Amino acid sequence: MVQIDRLHLVTTHPFGLFRTWTWVHAPIEMLVYPRPKGTLPMPADRGNKSGVRSLTNSGSMSGWDCGRSAMDDSPRQVDWKAYARDAPLLVKEYSAAGAELRLFDFAALGNLGLEAQLEQLARWVVDAESNGERYG
Repeated sequence: MVQIDRLHLVTTHPFGLFRTWTWVHAPIEMLVYPRPKGTLPMPADRGNKSGVRSLTNSGSMSGWDCGRSAMDDSPRQVDWKAYARDAPLLVKEYSAAGAELRLFDFAALGNLGLEAQLEQLARWVVDAESNGERYG
């Protein structure tokens, strides 16, 4: 938690002709997340855990994955909402419901200090999110 005693507010709204500012004096507490930092590779701990289904266990489709060009597909599979937003005519493709889950374990980073552990976990989460992986 970080405490802020004084905050400087500035605006040039609506047209940028005038600049107005003020100081706000209020004791504010904010939650600060660790910055993503670390050099350790992501753990390879993947696979079936309790409550996690693998891709081979389920043939059902659940989440929208991406779109491809509509050629000779059923009108039910066309992404009409995207087409209404002036996107090209695309067909919805779905990812499998039970994609593997990558688990990050805080206890596995016990040889680092607390701040370094949090920074490393933040790095893994940001990397997994940017790769489109499921993680926990």
